[in-house]
Amino acid sequence: MGVPAAALPGRHGHAHALPGRSGPSAQLGGRRHRVQRQSGPFRAGGEPLPVDAGKDSSYVGQKLSWRPCPRLHAAQCATLTVPVDYTRPDGARLRLAVEKLPASGKKQGSLVVNPGGPGVPGGQFAPALAQLAPAVHAHYDIVGFDPRGVGGSSQLHCLTDAAHDAYYATDHAPAFRAGKDRLRRQALALAKACQAKAGALLPHMGTAEVARDMDVLRAALGEADLDYAGFSYGTLLGQYYAERYPGHVGRMYLDSVMDPARTLPEIIKDGAVGAQKAYEAFLAHCTRQPSCPLGDDQAAADRRITQLVTRLNSHPLAAKTDPARPVTGSDLRDALGAGLTSEQGWPSLVRALASAESGDVTAVRALADDAHRRGRNGVFSGADESFLAVACAFATREQRSDQALDRAVAAATAMSPLFGPVDAFRPCAHWPAASAVTAHAIKTTTGPILLANNTGDPSTPLAWAQSAARNLHGSVLVTHPATSHGFVTLGPCPVRTMSDYLVSGTIPRTTTPCTNAT
Repeated sequence: MGVPAAALPGRHGHAHALPGRSGPSAQLGGRRHRVQRQSGPFRAGGEPLPVDAGKDSSYVGQKLSWRPCPRLHAAQCATLTVPVDYTRPDGARLRLAVEKLPASGKKQGSLVVNPGGPGVPGGQFAPALAQLAPAVHAHYDIVGFDPRGVGGSSQLHCLTDAAHDAYYATDHAPAFRAGKDRLRRQALALAKACQAKAGALLPHMGTAEVARDMDVLRAALGEADLDYAGFSYGTLLGQYYAERYPGHVGRMYLDSVMDPARTLPEIIKDGAVGAQKAYEAFLAHCTRQPSCPLGDDQAAADRRITQLVTRLNSHPLAAKTDPARPVTGSDLRDALGAGLTSEQGWPSLVRALASAESGDVTAVRALADDAHRRGRNGVFSGADESFLAVACAFATREQRSDQALDRAVAAATAMSPLFGPVDAFRPCAHWPAASAVTAHAIKTTTGPILLANNTGDPSTPLAWAQSAARNLHGSVLVTHPATSHGFVTLGPCPVRTMSDYLVSGTIPRTTTPCTNAT
């Protein structure tokens, strides 16, 4: 899960999507609140926190050696050393890539950021966020890092590019036994390849390890507290950090919130529900427009798209840009999933569908390749393997078994005939690494954490944010009425909401501070 990268300056492509009351914000009563910075080992009420027995003393004292980044000289790059296995700090080590964009004005601290994923590099996100939120950049060194096994931090690559193409040429929503068997063979081959290429790293790519890396980074930056902005999967990292290091939580902004208590089968079902709701909203929006190429009837438009998926599965079409890789119905599903994550992408999706109905699948090919993290040069980023390494470690052996995944896909299909059958997590049934810390509610008391979520987010549903807010005591949840993934991507008001909190600790007056994108 990640903020739609195309919505942020300087980033392209599509990020993966893993998937009561609105929290204490209901108590604001129309007043503007300011968050006082929390320092030292005390909760908000003054109760001492237990000393963290797991403090990684052999790593927190290191200093970062900054140098100009080759890609962007305004930024500075460094490497952070962490243990592969925190239970064996004297064993093998990893070097994590870190990128910093120094504050453009008077610095008040360092802001560590993560764009989501999992599997998405975070280093290059620092300049993108600085461009999006100049007020934040004026007061903070914005610091991004590539999590372990991602990007410049020992990127996990299991398959060759040709094997990747074969993997995605296989129908990931098979309706019959033969197709399901083919997909399971491909999933098994992927899991075995990851074991062969990175067997020692796989057990140590989980969310809990990355949260510990973040505390090593905090200390290396010379900060007593972690000021943090996490998006989508990055919100899970923030919650894990707050659970383990409550005494070091500074200002924490969590956008498009994951619920750490959701199990993998629940995430699969919720993902299908979210995609279906976004799909229906997309169809309703298009069919209300006089120029909609899908017609003016929502049910008829749905049938046309479903029939197109079926036709492409039976008779794939060659894209003009890459005739060697015909576009299948599975590709079209993935393209739809990519295009539905943000209302800003809907016009492009409409054009892609209209062209595909006319026999030109070039735009569908491009959207599907973006969803798969395949570059125009045919090179895969490895993000999908890193995604699976984190996601599979998040589930127990029972939750990720073939039987449990079969049940989850069946439940998802009942909620969404189009998106529910997509069996994206099947490699988890064969994943060689044991489960790490599994799904559980994170309950902690820190200074106020600001949570933000769109009401119709297809990737991180509002219910997830509400659940997290109930457990993060002292947190505040704000919402925006939009069918998009990424609160802060929707215009000046969401950016201002985030910036005011991070810079001055200001909490919005209401729980819906932005009723439009201005």
